[in-house]
Amino acid sequence: MNIFSWPRFQRLLSNDLQIQGGKVLMGSVGALVIGLLVHLLVMPPANGVAIPLYNPLFIIGLMLGGLVLTSMIFSDMHHPDECYFYLMQPISNFERFLSRYLISGPMFYLYFVVLYYLFEVIALFLSNYSIGGSAQFFEYGDSVIRETSRIYFAAHAVVLLGAIYFRSYSLVKIILTLAGLGLACLVVFWFSMRIIFWDYFPLLFSLVPRDDPATSFDPARWPAYIHWLLAIALYLWVLFVAYTTLQDHEA
Repeated sequence: MNIFSWPRFQRLLSNDLQIQGGKVLMGSVGALVIGLLVHLLVMPPANGVAIPLYNPLFIIGLMLGGLVLTSMIFSDMHHPDECYFYLMQPISNFERFLSRYLISGPMFYLYFVVLYYLFEVIALFLSNYSIGGSAQFFEYGDSVIRETSRIYFAAHAVVLLGAIYFRSYSLVKIILTLAGLGLACLVVFWFSMRIIFWDYFPLLFSLVPRDDPATSFDPARWPAYIHWLLAIALYLWVLFVAYTTLQDHEA
């Protein structure tokens, strides 16, 4: 079977959207109700300054909703009955992977931003009508929103890998695995820096290198493009590992 066929991929994406769309819509209704209650219960301050309530609501909604959806996007692959229909579809692994990636990543993000903007319009009207004031209106260009968006796409790739690898409770197992790997990486990084750059640190357990521009090792001073290249390379590597894991699972 060819690795990619556009007509075949269109049918697959349409079917996956129908399956996942119902789950997303049900979660969206519940999230809208909870968000409206928060807007109505949080009264504007006495000095009349509007609260930027969209920051915590956007962060919680995007991260929680998107990562929960991503963690369950391959649930049919691990289901004892649904896995037969999953495996017998006349599609390639790349098409299957790309469809689930787009639905849980870029498409969900665009859907959430549009839905959240509509939610803010409704919340603004209801708040002004019922309590005579409202929180600050949603600003997509806010630095917190942009940073949250970047974090979501980074976390999405990792959770997508875990959704393929783990058969059950994937989100919980991903969090525990990341905590363990993070601790191990910190330990390895700690000892590696002191072995390789022994003279750069004044003490064995010091976190800050010597204040000497000629000898200090400070990645924060590297040009911004190096950080972006490293981030993109790591992101693509995680997606590649997820794709190879999907192939190994079906082998």
